[in-house]
Amino acid sequence: ISYRPFIWLDSSWIDHIRLFVRRYRFVLILYLITTVAIVTSVSVWKSSQSRIQLELSRSEASLRMQQAEADTALKLEKLNSQVALEQDRVRQLSDRNLMAKNMLVAWSQAADNKGDEVMASANLLFLYTISTCGFLDDAPEMADKILNQRINTAEEYLATLTPENSSPIQRALWHEMLGVWYIDQGNLDGADHLIKASDLVTEYAPEDQIWRSRLEMITDSGG
Repeated sequence: ISYRPFIWLDSSWIDHIRLFVRRYRFVLILYLITTVAIVTSVSVWKSSQSRIQLELSRSEASLRMQQAEADTALKLEKLNSQVALEQDRVRQLSDRNLMAKNMLVAWSQAADNKGDEVMASANLLFLYTISTCGFLDDAPEMADKILNQRINTAEEYLATLTPENSSPIQRALWHEMLGVWYIDQGNLDGADHLIKASDLVTEYAPEDQIWRSRLEMITDSGG
């Protein structure tokens, strides 16, 4: 009777459950164990999946960061390479520029009039051009040195002029030119050249009052 209740005598559902538990105890225990195992397995699987997904996300983020760092390093290396090439190009241009300037200075110092007025005039034009054309704007001292070399060139040629191979007017022109250049430099030798030019004009071209007046004016302004 304890295992097979009479339905018409027991209508309580609690009694049915108790009877079921007593009758199928091992089945129920096995069911509970299986259910717990399944739930636990599912929980563990979901937890593992979550951890795996998290690790994948971290790995992807790390890879992206490493890729970004690698790209940045590559760009920086490329930029440094370009900067190095540009610096090398500028250095080469600077070296060539300095070499050209030194050659110009050497040529200016080696200018030879050969006792010829045309050659002397050409040398003066050359010296004036290279010192004022802008090529030596970044080297003002060198430009002044070449420009002042005109005085040496003119002095050398003037020293070759004598009454036998030149006219008084020719010598007066060279004295006047040198006098003006010296005065521009604040050199007192300029007055001597202007006086010599004035004396030659007074003696050999007394009728040229304009030239004489200009020489006197320059001399007075320089003094």
